[in-house]
Amino acid sequence: MAYAEEALFSRLTTGTTGAVGTRVYPGVIADSTTITPYICYTRIGGEHEKSMQGLVGIAQAEFEVKIVSAGTSAYSDIKQV
Repeated sequence: MAYAEEALFSRLTTGTTGAVGTRVYPGVIADSTTITPYICYTRIGGEHEKSMQGLVGIAQAEFEVKIVSAGTSAYSDIKQV
């Protein structure tokens, strides 16, 4: 079974290959040499589901996903992604 981060990374790199390629990063990228547009994601929450008997084997995860672009084509790049 894939972890939530792995599943999200796979989905983002597969679904946006034309726009960002493999430029999908965990966390925030602050390096000015990174080619834009790119996507960064951060896990912001989540929990395991519980019942009266304890954990039920289901978990949820919450992520914040940002599309980063710069320059004169920034808006159109973000729309394309």
